[in-house]
This record gives sequence, C-alpha cells and structure tokens, in this order.
Amino acid sequence: MNTKLLPRKPFANIAKTILFFLASYLIYTGCIKKTVDEEIDIKLDVSDTSLSFGYVGGEQKSFNIMTNYNWSVAKEAGATWLHFESATSGSINDGNNQNVIITVKADPNQGTALRTATITVSNDIPVVENKTISVTQAGLIPSLTVEPTSLSFSSSGGQQTLTINSNTSWKIDIKDSDDKDIDWLKNIPKTGEGNKTVTVTADSITGTTDRKAIIKVTTTNGAISHEIVVTQAAALPTPFLNVSHQDLPPFDAEGDDAYRTISVRQKKKPE
Repeated sequence: MNTKLLPRKPFANIAKTILFFLASYLIYTGCIKKTVDEEIDIKLDVSDTSLSFGYVGGEQKSFNIMTNYNWSVAKEAGATWLHFESATSGSINDGNNQNVIITVKADPNQGTALRTATITVSNDIPVVENKTISVTQAGLIPSLTVEPTSLSFSSSGGQQTLTINSNTSWKIDIKDSDDKDIDWLKNIPKTGEGNKTVTVTADSITGTTDRKAIIKVTTTNGAISHEIVVTQAAALPTPFLNVSHQDLPPFDAEGDDAYRTISVRQKKKPE
C-alpha cells in the first residue's frame, strides 16, 4: 500500500505567516506603550498667569511657554482689542524642552471701564491640562472741564454757551439753589460725550426778584463734577407818582405869604 506524504512547504509558509503577524503585533504594542509613556512625560507650563496693560495701548507684554511637545495659544472670543505679535502655534518633534516666547499687544482703551480677556495655552494631548493667562487693561482716566463757571442773564433772557471738554461721556442736571427743578432754562441736553458747545437759553422774567440756578456737569461714572452758577436779574419796577393832596386849601383874595405843600414820592409798583 503506497502512502503519499503531504508536502511540507505549505505548512512552512503558514508558520512564517504566523510568526510575521506575531512579530508585527509585538512591535505595534511596543510602539503604543512608548507613545503612552511619551504622553505621560509631556510637559507644559507658562511663566506668567496674568498680564496687565495701561489704557494708552500700544504696549507689548511677553510670557514664556515651557514645553516639549506641540503647543498653541488662543485668546477668548470677543477680545478684539488684544493681539498676538508672535506665532500662535508650534511643533516640537524631538521631545526636548523648549522655551517659547509669546508677545501680546493691546489697543488703546477708549472707555473708562476695566476690560479683561483670557489667553489659553494648550498641547495636542488631551491628558495635559491647559494653562490660562488673565489679561486686564485699565480704563481711560476721565477728564472734564467746563467754561465759563458762571452765566448771567438780564431780565429779558437770551442765549449763552458753555464749552465742555471731556474724553468721556457726561450728564447735565439743573436745579435751583434749593435743589428743586426749574423750567426757565431751556434746550440743554441731559447727556453728551466728548467735546461739546452747549447753548443755554433763559426765558424772560417778569417778577421783581432775581433768580438763580445751578447747572451741574458730571462724568457718567461720577468721578468728576463741575457746577456752573446761573443768575438772572429781576425785571425793573414800573415807577409811578403818589401825590399826597389832590386839592389845596384856597388862598385869600388878596393873596398871602402862606405856603401850601404837596408831597410827591416814587415807589415800586405793588406786585
């Protein structure tokens, strides 16, 4: 009985294939292990956690990123006044620590309020915690001047002007000397901003008593205030004569040297 032996070559090929896939798996798992180890060793730090700018703007501030992997920086949405003057991302392929300098510049702050923003520094690796830097910029220092410091109107009224010079917004309030509202000064705006010429109109006065008002100009934030004193002269009284006698005692027919007296005086007309 003849027995045929199966050829061994196919089994040898199968064995080689198995060994190839086994070796590939070991290499693959080794690479994953190495990658995990590198993720654990990745470092990320920053030299500063805050930056502050003056209101003038144009000034540059810098901070350092210390890392051994890819990095990026970003500012929060809406911080259009803040600008990066250096690269916002970079790659580090050799795993060595590097010191990256980031430069930031702020526009002038035209408002009086402090404004803030946040810069975030991150790696491409999710397990590494991001770093944040708080950025603040001081508000504009308000200024306000008003000229002249007093206005004087005649009884007939009229118009005069106030010159307001300011780098911010302001408001106007008008009261009498007893802090009560008045209605004889007209056409004065309640609010404004920057440099303005304000026209003050006074009604005519019919009474015989002088009147007074205070125009108060104040920056919107209440930091600066100026008072302008407004006065208006009373109307002049209408003069009249008061005669003490309408009839005089008669003289005798031949005349005499006697005197008759008439008293005449001028006084204010009763209101």
